[in-house]
Amino acid sequence: MCKIQKKSKNLLVLFLSMVSLLAAGSERVCAGGDRPVSVTLRVYQTFSAAAGMDTGIGDIFSYRLSAENESNPMPDDMIGGDYNLTIAGDQSVEVGPITYRSDGIYRYQLEQAVENEPSGYTFDREIYTVSIHVKNLQIEGMTAQVIAVKSNGDKAALLRFENSWEDLSEKEEGEKAPPKSLGKTGKTASVKTGDALDASLWAAAAIAGAVLILSMKRVK
Repeated sequence: MCKIQKKSKNLLVLFLSMVSLLAAGSERVCAGGDRPVSVTLRVYQTFSAAAGMDTGIGDIFSYRLSAENESNPMPDDMIGGDYNLTIAGDQSVEVGPITYRSDGIYRYQLEQAVENEPSGYTFDREIYTVSIHVKNLQIEGMTAQVIAVKSNGDKAALLRFENSWEDLSEKEEGEKAPPKSLGKTGKTASVKTGDALDASLWAAAAIAGAVLILSMKRVK
């Protein structure tokens, strides 16, 4: 009987311990869920231009962050849709914070918003896919990992766009000008026509004939 009672007590203690562990675990999940996590993205821009660039659109360019799912959190407490931003010159801007209150994977696309292409400008057409992996670590709360991928599938260490401007006015004028055929001296070379060539040949033949006649007379 004593052995049976001891075994029963041990089983009861083990059962109560398991119940207490499960209860504590469920409390940690709830506590973690009450602690949202925020993510701030940084977007970089580089702009190169020749000296004396025209005003035009200048060095200010527009970008668009689009949520893949309409329920994705966005900056400024928005939900879904598009978030627009601008960057001037060689600078970077922060996008966010974006607050997440539940775990999951949230995907976005970041690209340059180009409505028209003024002459001389070259725009970076890269499209980044930004994935935010949110996990609930119970006691620690929510954590987030940011993974950015380029359009070719390569991971990106930075969200960076490179734009440039080049003065095409001189090139365009050069393309419109008619080509010139230059001789050795650098002057425009003249091309002899068929008539002029024939006349030269007849003159040379006449001179040769005259020399031949004089030679024959001397021989006699």
